Amino acid sequence: AMEGVPAAVLVGAAAVGAVVGGAVGAACARRPGAGLCRADYFTVRILPGEDLAAALEAAVAARRCRACTVVSCVGSVTEATLRMAAGGGGGGERHVTRKCPHEILALSGTLEHAPTEGEPDRVTRHLHIALSDASGGVFGGHVPSRGPSRCLPVYTTAEVTVAACPGIVHAREACALSGWPELVVRRAERAWWPC
Repeated sequence: AMEGVPAAVLVGAAAVGAVVGGAVGAACARRPGAGLCRADYFTVRILPGEDLAAALEAAVAARRCRACTVVSCVGSVTEATLRMAAGGGGGGERHVTRKCPHEILALSGTLEHAPTEGEPDRVTRHLHIALSDASGGVFGGHVPSRGPSRCLPVYTTAEVTVAACPGIVHAREACALSGWPELVVRRAERAWWPC
């Protein structure tokens, strides 16, 4: 029924549904067998001094959410350390730190509770953030998954709403095309419930 509909249209429809508060389908993947799923939402407030990424990971781990997408985030950080795009040519990872308060303009990406035998609360993620400084200058990039342990300390608050899709499971697998572990979406063998 959704064949031929651009992914951007499906994602836009899901975002509109989230705004009006209805239970809507979210575009989970454009792979055969993944299709659409129903999403349940939860919101967390991250307190001053907590690291945004670490606190969000803890919220996902506590709920055992196997497939999450960030819907919205507002708040501020005291400083930010982000990973910049390599810029082609395989220049490696480059982190940039800005040591001043920033407003959070947008946070987007996916997270998943991905336990292993040695790490029962392990969460993997792929997050990007856009921030604005006091003069309105915009700074953004990839939220590091490794490297600085406190890359986004919260200043006043961070209010994050997350869509959890209990009908699917996210995983990260090596991708020969990008050289990074990339998102793979699968149907859940049985639905898990985040709330």
